Amino acid sequence: MLYTIIPEEIVLADLEKVPASQEITFRGRRLRVLPLPDGKYQIVQLISSNPCDFLSPEFAPGKIL
Repeated sequence: MLYTIIPEEIVLADLEKVPASQEITFRGRRLRVLPLPDGKYQIVQLISSNPCDFLSPEFAPGKIL
């Protein structure tokens, strides 16, 4: 639910411009990534229930795989 005085058409105008992300497994961890033009991936989100995974810079959002 979105409560705002801004019209829905304006709020959702650029929704189709958002790049499609993919879910992959990398080194045993599930990641949500954005594919890059050169065949690499940029990490958007780490999907894990292990708190130690979030402390590893290897899985930090923005990192290029």
